[in-house]
Amino acid sequence: MSQRIPILIPALALALVLGLAQAVPAPLAARQDKARPAPAKPEKVKAQILILTGEADPFVPAAQVEAFKKELEAAKADYRVVVYPGAKHSFTNPDADKFAKEFNMPALAYNAIADNESWVEMQTFFKHIFAKK
Repeated sequence: MSQRIPILIPALALALVLGLAQAVPAPLAARQDKARPAPAKPEKVKAQILILTGEADPFVPAAQVEAFKKELEAAKADYRVVVYPGAKHSFTNPDADKFAKEFNMPALAYNAIADNESWVEMQTFFKHIFAKK
């Protein structure tokens, strides 16, 4: 595989940019003066969306991913979700295991298989959305 710089766009940041309320974890919403963005409205989400997430990520649990998918469906968004079995948070970061030990955060772990597969997914997605028409 070629050398690359990991591009990490947390699902939460994506959710905030898109204004998708269901993806904002309850503790974060509480810190935001209990103001949560309105759910995405049908036909208003124009971007194609790729979500790559770890099945074992406690920071973005399966229920939250499912709620996010339902909101995207309701908004008639063009999206794809890929869930990597056994992958924890920061699965694309080769230093995640070191950080997990250093900061006592067992929710972090590098997963080489998920890293490589997600890299291919992202490259395919970018080729599709940036293809010359």
